[in-house]
Amino acid sequence: MGERLAAPVTTKFFAVSEASRRQGLSLGLFSADRCTVIRSGVDLAALRRTHVDVGVKRQALGLEPTKPVIGMVAPFKPQKAPLDFVRMWGLVHRARPDAQFLLVGDGELREAVQAERARLGLSSVLHLTGWRRDAAEIMRCLDVFVLTSLWEGLPRVYLEAMASGVPVVGTKVDGAPEVVREGVTGFLVEPGDTQALAERVLYILSHPEEAKRMGGNGEGLPSEFDIHEMVRQQEHEYDKLLAALPRNQEDGEHARSLA
Repeated sequence: MGERLAAPVTTKFFAVSEASRRQGLSLGLFSADRCTVIRSGVDLAALRRTHVDVGVKRQALGLEPTKPVIGMVAPFKPQKAPLDFVRMWGLVHRARPDAQFLLVGDGELREAVQAERARLGLSSVLHLTGWRRDAAEIMRCLDVFVLTSLWEGLPRVYLEAMASGVPVVGTKVDGAPEVVREGVTGFLVEPGDTQALAERVLYILSHPEEAKRMGGNGEGLPSEFDIHEMVRQQEHEYDKLLAALPRNQEDGEHARSLA
């Protein structure tokens, strides 16, 4: 509703993915010439130079240093479907009782997550960390990164996992296929399909050499996903918009900005 109200008075739209752009076109929010795709970026260089002693860090998180770790970093809200992560966790745990699970975040569904964890008997193997400031270091401790979202524009956490050399298993929503290459950097399944999520996680755990290859492929993200490139493109688009303004209007806008 908000987009429809704002669309008639909006000069330019930025979409974070081709999927979002196509959706806007199909909804009639804008014409093709009024929307530009600018990827939602992350600091690739900072993520790539993050170093951590994985064994020590895992111990600090209450994990066994030598056992595999599957994790998700997300707020506990309906969009991210954290209960699907817990249910996937239960399926994986049956086949791989050595696997450990880490859920980083917090939010309105925390009590529901805790209740589902207890119902499935996973309290000893599913670790809830709450909000953390060391997500980049935690990402380096994962063997598989999972995201169970029901919708997304472009999940930046996929970029963070891939830049950290971690294979991804997630849901095939919106811009996700534009980031995660099937069988190359990870796997994508339909939203809500916890069985398929569990199968892909188990596959990665059972194929360590392929997992290593996927992680290495993910580290080669192109510059279009870098936050500095994102800002450069946004500035370029704003410069073009300002240059297209009539001179008297531009002077008026400048005067108002100084007032």
